[in-house]
Amino acid sequence: MLKKGKKKFSKVSIGTAQFGSKYGATNKKKIIFNDIKKIFSSAKKDQILNFDTAQDYGNAENIIGK
Repeated sequence: MLKKGKKKFSKVSIGTAQFGSKYGATNKKKIIFNDIKKIFSSAKKDQILNFDTAQDYGNAENIIGK
C-alpha cells in the first residue's frame, strides 16, 4: 500500500472484464457470482482498493454494484 498525503493507493488493480463476459481467447465462461464475492472479500482483506471496469465489460458494472 502506497501513501500519498492522507490517501492510500493500492499497488494492484483487479480487472473485471470476466465478471460480465467471456473475456479472453481461451476463456469459455464468465466468473460466477459466488466466486466474484470471494474475490471482493479477499481483495478487501488484502486492502486492494482498485478495480478496472468499463461499460464494454458486459454487465460487470451491474454485478459489481450488487
